[in-house]
Amino acid sequence: MTSEEKNYISEQPGATCPAIDEVKSIEKEYTNHFKGYHKLDEDELKDLIKDFDSYWWHFSDDCEKIRKNVEAIRSWGEEWKQLALEKICEVNLLEIELKRLEKFSEESP
Repeated sequence: MTSEEKNYISEQPGATCPAIDEVKSIEKEYTNHFKGYHKLDEDELKDLIKDFDSYWWHFSDDCEKIRKNVEAIRSWGEEWKQLALEKICEVNLLEIELKRLEKFSEESP
């Protein structure tokens, strides 16, 4: 059983790094593909513009995947934060109770 399951917290989201690497790869490919555009004739430029659409949508989709994953990580972190705050309150209450019991035992004969 994971610590998330024990504490009723959602499963840890996957890493964002692979999606970021994919976006970086697309950007590099995009940059190389469109180098020298100023040397192309009109037909070649039209083909290049068609390629741009494909690159842009792929890039945009990958950015959206990253955004959603970051939201999931933020939400997961908030769940852990709330649990930590609850545990701090519990510890504080236990410390108060312990002090009360210590005081009571000191006063008892």
